Amino acid sequence: MTKTILRRSMHLTGLAAIFCVMAFTAPAGAQTPPDPDAMAAEPVPEHDPDATQAGKTALEHAEDLGDERSLRRRMALQALAEMGVDALPAREVVRFVAEHGGTPDMTDAATDELRIGALSVLATMRAPETNDMLRQMILDPQSLARGDSYATLLRVAGESGVDHDTLRHDLHGLVEAAPDHASHLMVLDALDTPLQSDLQEAVFNTDHDPAATGHFLANLPVLDFLDDADKVAYAVEHRAHAERQFNQTRDVLVAIGTDAALDFAMELDTGRGFARHQTISRFAAGPMPAAQVAGHLLDAARAEGEEREISQVMSSFEAMVRDLSNDAPSGEARADYQRLFTRANSTLITQGPGDAHAIVGIQRQILFLQRHEDLPLQPALDPVFDVLESGSVSPAVHNAAARSLQQTPARIAERDPAYFVDRAMDLLWAGDTPELAELPLTLLTSLMRTPDYVDLVVEAVADQIDPHLERWVMNPATAVAMFSGTLRGLDHSPVRETAAAVMGKALASPELDMDYLAPHFGRGGAALAFLEHNTVDGVVAVFTPVIFASEKPDNYLFNMDSFMQPMMGRPAWLQRDQHSLDLWIGFLDRVVALDDPDFSPVARQALTALR
Repeated sequence: MTKTILRRSMHLTGLAAIFCVMAFTAPAGAQTPPDPDAMAAEPVPEHDPDATQAGKTALEHAEDLGDERSLRRRMALQALAEMGVDALPAREVVRFVAEHGGTPDMTDAATDELRIGALSVLATMRAPETNDMLRQMILDPQSLARGDSYATLLRVAGESGVDHDTLRHDLHGLVEAAPDHASHLMVLDALDTPLQSDLQEAVFNTDHDPAATGHFLANLPVLDFLDDADKVAYAVEHRAHAERQFNQTRDVLVAIGTDAALDFAMELDTGRGFARHQTISRFAAGPMPAAQVAGHLLDAARAEGEEREISQVMSSFEAMVRDLSNDAPSGEARADYQRLFTRANSTLITQGPGDAHAIVGIQRQILFLQRHEDLPLQPALDPVFDVLESGSVSPAVHNAAARSLQQTPARIAERDPAYFVDRAMDLLWAGDTPELAELPLTLLTSLMRTPDYVDLVVEAVADQIDPHLERWVMNPATAVAMFSGTLRGLDHSPVRETAAAVMGKALASPELDMDYLAPHFGRGGAALAFLEHNTVDGVVAVFTPVIFASEKPDNYLFNMDSFMQPMMGRPAWLQRDQHSLDLWIGFLDRVVALDDPDFSPVARQALTALR
């Protein structure tokens, strides 16, 4: 070692490039205490004592380690590393630097880097004492000035040929002899995974310092030597420390993902003003099954009493489902996540426990259906329709269901129109007043504005009306059928014929309510009853139940003159369609033959005009 090297300040960089060529030889006596001096007496590899690199010998390069210029120092270190075993003539100089560092005026960081760099050069020249020097430096709390410098030593040990059993033995001895230093090495998290885990378990089972406690709290999910219950118990035991690193602790509890972890997370969050549902929804990012998280969120919603608070819980629930759905590996998995939300809403609707819960559940259910067109309709809407059909719910809940369902009925129904029409018809038949009939009438006529659903609705009314013809409810059902008369593009279509048949039955019903139906007749009746807009079969279907009724009332509840007026129609299309004309004439002949004082004269007049 020359005085020049001792005198000059040194700063080493580029250590990563040097470590990648290190190839330590495992020491003899693998689990004996490190003894660099004894190992130094071992034979060295064959080498060329006169070798040069870039025109300089190993000793000449070693002289440059003390140069004030950082570039020269880096070049010297690199040159020695490239010489490999041929750098052995500089072994004593390099070893002295590795053991003692540089001049007193060097910074701690520069000194540590210099010593570790020199150790790496000893490794490249395959000096037999290298591994024991490495072990000795790791085990000595005073060997390096900076704590994080030990992380470099531990990584070097992991990449070198230092036997794992040897290093494990060293570290276990350190836990007993210098527990704080063992804790420090563990906290650096620089060992290979098996060694790191082994050291963690050894330190955990001793009285450890706050730094170790913080480390364990941050790494609880990966401490395989603890079960989940013990992990949470440790966090609870060190609550004060856990609260100091609150954000990290919360992430750790999520990663554990048990009910006990959730309970403790909620305790911590409550003290900081976080709502329970915010904490619960975070657990969907961990191993806790989504259905389990959903159950906790539902419990949180049911525990609230006001609509605003319940809605906030369900907003978190929906956001959680959205995030899970976006990351779902398949469409089926996405649908499963979405059904968690619809089932929760259904539970709020049916099992409350209060009106506020049912109202929020209804509103959220309808909004969710509007946003997700691929959701199955029946399980989501059954509870809403059940509310509307129930006579035991409060007016507030009933009104919430009615308002929500009326928002976009056609958009909701399009995924399963047959189901929607069936439930709306059930709701229609359950009503016996204009007020109760208003909602199903609105739902069904809204659907009819979509051409694809007109036939479905009108046929449903026609198929189901017969048992209800002697009930007042046949009036709103007829209004639904007559609504088809207000829609364009249906002239002379089968749907007009079907709707006309419904209107004819209604006119002959003893329950005909003209006060209720008159506006509907005015809007859609003409299109059903006049040949200008309907087929012969359709118009005949309007007249037949009244004209040929076996027992006519003395005075029908409608204007007879207006009713008979369509019989006088002679549209141009009828004159060109012989088959339809023959059908119409045949109908008029039947009416004339009936010899009815009201209808027969009009039919006779119509026949005369046609002929």
